[in-house]
This record gives sequence, C-alpha cells and structure tokens, in this order.
Amino acid sequence: MSELIVIGYDDQEAAERAFATVQDLQRDYVVHLNGLAVVSVDADGRTHVDTTSRIVGVSAASGACGERSSAFSSCCRGSAS
Repeated sequence: MSELIVIGYDDQEAAERAFATVQDLQRDYVVHLNGLAVVSVDADGRTHVDTTSRIVGVSAASGACGERSSAFSSCCRGSAS
C-alpha cells in the first residue's frame, strides 16, 4: 500500500534539510520512496517543485502543498521498525 506524506515548513531551508534527511533514510533502506519533492510557492504565487526525479507531478505536488510556503512531500511504502 502506498502513502502520501506531506510535511509543511515555514521556510525553504528546513524543507531542504528534511529532504536530504529522507534521502539518507532511503539510502540506508529505512524507507522506500516512489517519489520525493520540495514544493514551494514564491511571492508571485508561482509553484516550484524541486525533486531528484520527475516521478512527482507538479499538479499533485502543488495540491499537496496547499497554503504552506514550503512543503516536503514524499510517497513512501513501508518502513523498517
């Protein structure tokens, strides 16, 4: 079963640190990711999606972002206990 996990942050740097941490978790086989992105909305209201791959679509990621200025979102399957 797949899950969509969205975590909102008030600043871009915190979201990018979380992004790097989850990448480390995947590298260590703690989580299995189908997609991972940092989504931000600039002062003009434009949505930006930064990801290491194009698995996460812009519309899906921006919908997950909602009203937050920065969001970290990932699609995970399972985790180690």
